[in-house]
Amino acid sequence: HVLYPESIGVSVVIPGFVETRMTAKQAKQGVQFLGMVSNDDACERIVKGIERNEREIAFPAFLYLVVRLTQTLPAFLKDLMMMFPIFTAADPFSHMDEEIKKDVDHGLNEDRIASMNIKPKAQ
Repeated sequence: HVLYPESIGVSVVIPGFVETRMTAKQAKQGVQFLGMVSNDDACERIVKGIERNEREIAFPAFLYLVVRLTQTLPAFLKDLMMMFPIFTAADPFSHMDEEIKKDVDHGLNEDRIASMNIKPKAQ
């Protein structure tokens, strides 16, 4: 509202998965991206949204709606959902979380943790 008198529009871009070097690398490892769009398609959607002065430019619409609906769920239901592979399989970066967990479990990050002066909690 503050920028309206100055004729300045503000748009928030909420993209889904866009074809990039990063997603290409992940795809080579077998990761599947739900609703991935090309760079050209993403750019076209963003430009059209800005031209129409849209507040939010979100794509693909179905993925945006699923995420928004999921945000309305209570935390315990979201946690429960994450226990089932059908929900975690949709997260192309979940394998990265597992790799990080393995590093921590195997003590590979001990030096970094030590450099942060983090003290373990007393058990």
